[in-house]
Amino acid sequence: MAFGDGVTGIIRNKMFKKRTKSAWGNVGMAILCLPLGYFFGQLAEPEIPLWGLISGIVASYVERYEFGFIDDNILIVLFSSIVLVIGLNIGPI
Repeated sequence: MAFGDGVTGIIRNKMFKKRTKSAWGNVGMAILCLPLGYFFGQLAEPEIPLWGLISGIVASYVERYEFGFIDDNILIVLFSSIVLVIGLNIGPI
């Protein structure tokens, strides 16, 4: 999550020179988080690479939103962790 969020910041600063939300940041985060999620999902026991991939998709999507005082970084960790917990309980897909 930290690496993906860092990518969104780099893209934002290069493109807009200010703090703003952009779909380009989400694309950059997805390019990084999807392969990482798949890779680390393979290391889990049992192996859940597709759940890791789904978790990366969820993290990249949720990064775009903030709900009131709840920061997007909290939401990213919360929702992607929920996906991984579900994946560990259901098993590989």
